[in-house]
Amino acid sequence: MSREGIREQAYWDLRFDAIEDRTEAQWCDHLLEALHDAVRVRLISDVPLGGFLSGGVDSSAVVALMSRLVHHPVTTCAVGFAEEAYSEVRYARQVAKTCRS
Repeated sequence: MSREGIREQAYWDLRFDAIEDRTEAQWCDHLLEALHDAVRVRLISDVPLGGFLSGGVDSSAVVALMSRLVHHPVTTCAVGFAEEAYSEVRYARQVAKTCRS
């Protein structure tokens, strides 16, 4: 907002005209490499780091990559509820056990 009023402006430009021709395996490798790099650069810290683990695909992928990149078990936390349908603890424990967190 400025003195002239509210100004509306797009802050991104999605283009689909230059689609890269890759196989499914190449896209999978590309995604894994991008996730690996994203997790790696966020592990640079002067304090101990941990991960929020819901047991879903995204947090499980992050914790799995963290466990491969550090030389100690990854500290994780999860949210549990008395109502089993809302609790993430069961799945989070499975992922933590698999990743030795």
